[in-house]
Amino acid sequence: MDEQERKRAEELGFEFVEGKEPGEPFWPNHVLTQVISVYIALAIVFALAILAPWGLHEKADPMQTPHAIKPEWYFLSSYQLLKYISKPLGMFISTLGFVLMVIWPFLDRRRVKSPRKRPVSLLVAAAGVTMVLALTIVGALSENNYKLGDTLYHVDPKGFWHTLERDDEGKYFYINIDDNVKMYPPIPEEYNEETDEE
Repeated sequence: MDEQERKRAEELGFEFVEGKEPGEPFWPNHVLTQVISVYIALAIVFALAILAPWGLHEKADPMQTPHAIKPEWYFLSSYQLLKYISKPLGMFISTLGFVLMVIWPFLDRRRVKSPRKRPVSLLVAAAGVTMVLALTIVGALSENNYKLGDTLYHVDPKGFWHTLERDDEGKYFYINIDDNVKMYPPIPEEYNEETDEE
């Protein structure tokens, strides 16, 4: 690096340590390595898609509507969030998360890279990741039945667990706390068969 380039770099705010050479330039060296990496990754994805295609689920049956239709895992957090708040607000919050990820480097312009010295950035990232993970897990568990030991549970759409009991006709139900009414979730046949055998 000649003197003129060094002066220009110092004007832009770069610091130099005596006796230590600066790293390689971003353009074209670093950009070239990144482009090569992207093309290699794309080649692997295309090869896998052609040689070993992987379907998402079984083909839909237009004559039978499945219970608890859910989106794929990468949309589960947004889907679950819409069960707790209004749709416009839920879509705004979901979109805001992605927008924040894109613009955060422009908002936080400090040169310090250590996470210990950037508590706000660390807190925002940790809160976002925790919220997405929690909503994804709750969304995956919701609207399903689980048997733990001898007890049968139903997880309602909002993720609350209910112990299922049987009424006089032998159907499983739980009490909806909000409306104080009996709810009869769909129960797979094997649960009824197991209980009948007992």
